[in-house]
Amino acid sequence: MSGNDLIFNFFSENDPKGLEVIKNIFFKIIGSPTYTLILNYYEKEDVFQEFLATKILPYRNHIVDKFFEQQSGLVSYIQRMTKNFLADVYASVKLMSENEISDVINSKEEDDEDEVKSYFDLIGKAENYILDIEAEEVKIALTKHLSDSEVLMFCYQISDSKEFYKSKYFNDLSDDALYKRVERMKTKIKEILKEYSFSAEAFEKFLKEHSHEICKKLEVNNHG
Repeated sequence: MSGNDLIFNFFSENDPKGLEVIKNIFFKIIGSPTYTLILNYYEKEDVFQEFLATKILPYRNHIVDKFFEQQSGLVSYIQRMTKNFLADVYASVKLMSENEISDVINSKEEDDEDEVKSYFDLIGKAENYILDIEAEEVKIALTKHLSDSEVLMFCYQISDSKEFYKSKYFNDLSDDALYKRVERMKTKIKEILKEYSFSAEAFEKFLKEHSHEICKKLEVNNHG
């Protein structure tokens, strides 16, 4: 049974195997370098329980209706929900001052058990952080999955100076061979974006703000 089916069974029948799939998705994402700051303050299990209580359980019926006819896409849907939730948590943690953190911890220690403040009360809406974080994740994923020669081909694809790349790095390739490499690279990039459920907006932001870092580093390493 696929992850999509198991997740749907959790929402429709409370199948614990589906909950385990959701938890594994959540833990994989929060374990990425992008969210290290969150784990400096919170246990990942506590963050997951907050996610479950605020973003999953209240919307069970809605999700069942949304995916009743076709369960494919549920895994990607949960990944997107996770990233949006963690973006809010990340924004909160990043913006909290040392005094605010101390105040929250002190209030937690001093309040009665039923009146303990949730750390997550401080989480505000910061939509711009979502794309910022996801664009950084795109950079990390591409750096992880592409070899130096593949990064070189990627940089050729997006460069405004294709002739420079072609003459310096691909001069021994025929036009047909170069075209085939470009098409293979396009396919691989699409597969990586799909695997991580990156949005088109995040990839575009990566291209505008981060891709030059990768290409510049590669040019420096290959200089001469």
